Amino acid sequence: MRTLLALLVFSGAAHADEVDTPDNAVSLQLPALGLSSVAAQIEHDLGAHNLSLAGGLGVRTAAMGDYGSFTLGAGVELRRWLRTPMRGWFAAARVDGGRTLVEQTEEDRRVGSLWTLSSTVTIGYRWIFFRRVELTPSAGYAVIAEGGMDGRSPWTGRGAPAIGLTAGWVF
Repeated sequence: MRTLLALLVFSGAAHADEVDTPDNAVSLQLPALGLSSVAAQIEHDLGAHNLSLAGGLGVRTAAMGDYGSFTLGAGVELRRWLRTPMRGWFAAARVDGGRTLVEQTEEDRRVGSLWTLSSTVTIGYRWIFFRRVELTPSAGYAVIAEGGMDGRSPWTGRGAPAIGLTAGWVF
């Protein structure tokens, strides 16, 4: 009986350590969540140098009325955790790309397309609640380039603040 009790106590402690330092996270990007858009990401601890790698996909339909639009985007983010992997403070570098198609719906014709490329540096903090739920706000600065591949929209560049918030599960 004592052996069984000791085994349960120590296996529970080992399991708590695994949960306290998760290897993966699956999250929704809350600012992108709406009636016409969604963005999700998956993150994995790389196991070295307190680094993790996140990849994300997002879709959005924004134009209304006589026009319709569809945007598909993807991004990759490398995070450096300052103390403990996958929780607490981190610094990150992110690269995103997206393509937007715009059409005039009444005439059923394509107006054009737009490519968006951005690179972002951020700092953030991840909280883990109930040993499985994560909430991760971040803030930083993005450099964004946009242009039409069909020649009708010249490439332009700008900088912008970047605010992020994800919520999801760690495991």
